[in-house]
Amino acid sequence: MISRLFFLLIMLVILTACVSTPNAPSVITLPGKGVSFEQFRADDYDCRMLAFQHLEGKTSQSAPAAAAMHRNQRQFDIYYIQCMYARGHRVPMLGRLTGDQADVETSNPKVTAPPAGFRPPAPPAGNPPSPPR
Repeated sequence: MISRLFFLLIMLVILTACVSTPNAPSVITLPGKGVSFEQFRADDYDCRMLAFQHLEGKTSQSAPAAAAMHRNQRQFDIYYIQCMYARGHRVPMLGRLTGDQADVETSNPKVTAPPAGFRPPAPPAGNPPSPPR
């Protein structure tokens, strides 16, 4: 029984040690408006390298392998998306890509004046609660 437990412990250590840094994003990005495909590919390559460099040496060895791989991939994707967005490309955001028609329509919201005689409600009486410590 002890040898079996020891074997499982060794296997867990081996699997945890095999956690690697991702080298590709798990998200889709598209070229920004007016950006050539060649420029998009160059930016994609640069952003992948940047994301990889941010994660280099930061792989988690303390968590189980599956959790560490998921966390590393998520961090890689965050760095990659930020880089591609900063370069003007379309990136996933709240279930859609930036630059979608819905973004264009909501960028100029229509503001209407309140009805005549409108009075906002009075604030609650007393002092607000203290912030949590």
